[in-house]
Amino acid sequence: MKKIAAPICVILVAVLLVSGCSPVGGETVLEYKGYKISEAMYGYWVALYKRDVIYSFNNRKDTSDFWQSEVSDGVTTEDYFTDIINNQIYKYCIGQQLFDEYGLKLEKEVKTAIDADINEKIEYYGSRAELNSALAHINLNIELLREIYICEEKLKAVYNYLYGPYGPEALSDNDYVQYFKDNYWHMKYIVIYTTKLATDSKGNYKYDSSGTLVTEPLTEEEFAEKLAKAEEALAKAQAGEDFDELIITYSEYDTTAYPSGFYVSVNELSTYGANIVSALAEMQVGEVRRVEEGSAIYIIKKLELPEWGQLTESELLQLVDLEEYAKAEAFDAKLNALFPELKVNNEVLGRYRLSEIKMLSIPNI
Repeated sequence: MKKIAAPICVILVAVLLVSGCSPVGGETVLEYKGYKISEAMYGYWVALYKRDVIYSFNNRKDTSDFWQSEVSDGVTTEDYFTDIINNQIYKYCIGQQLFDEYGLKLEKEVKTAIDADINEKIEYYGSRAELNSALAHINLNIELLREIYICEEKLKAVYNYLYGPYGPEALSDNDYVQYFKDNYWHMKYIVIYTTKLATDSKGNYKYDSSGTLVTEPLTEEEFAEKLAKAEEALAKAQAGEDFDELIITYSEYDTTAYPSGFYVSVNELSTYGANIVSALAEMQVGEVRRVEEGSAIYIIKKLELPEWGQLTESELLQLVDLEEYAKAEAFDAKLNALFPELKVNNEVLGRYRLSEIKMLSIPNI
């Protein structure tokens, strides 16, 4: 069975590392060859990442039910995302040392962009003192925030150096084809919605403050009809009826623009949802399964993955991010191999449970 890997595209964390010095901001959380991450920085990124997770995967709702729900047997959502964020911070810690080891330098334009971003924040808050006051609530200040941004750019520089067109570890075309074979699944689906779009007195769809369509629950009778519809579609699909015809008959979302189906990897968690991705990882080719994801029921059929050379132009458009995914996986593997050399303060890490800490709520940070 293929295990779900951490979706690198949803991780946006950065840390400060000061070689040979104790970091400002409390106890040292991580250390790699003298490069250290402080508790203040760790806490900042965990809080920010918690916000990203809630916004992306739970409709901006910080609930215990969400954190304690299971991603897979015995693995809660909290455990799953805690591992992702900790592993990524480990990589940032190691990455700062590699930046110096490879003799890399940040471009002037990068530093200028960081300073411009900091100045924009100062202007937003009205003064340096006001911004420092806001940051003090999370044990940071302007200079530490600048160093966080610098460290993020340093890790990007290491990545670009290694896997750029002429990088010492640049991937080949064969590497990308192999990544496709090893990390993608092919599917078609029927979707049946279990909520309905809310409308105003004039029949116009309602939107919330973020511009998202507002939904409302179905009546008991409507919900029962939806369940019956899903069960009927599932039974016919599992009996071997033509799946394309079933899509036309039962699906409530138009997928005619994708006649060959969809190509899904673990990197599309935010697009398709963890339940669909997990199901595809377990299913056999030709298998049909009912999956609940968000406010919908999906009947998914796993298809044979074609040879790379057989893909059409429209199918290749679904794979535009494959090269970055493959490079990210190679980078992860390189840094993961160095994890045993990290010094980890598990006592401090244990204080930051995603279900208990507050998500970052400081505006414009």
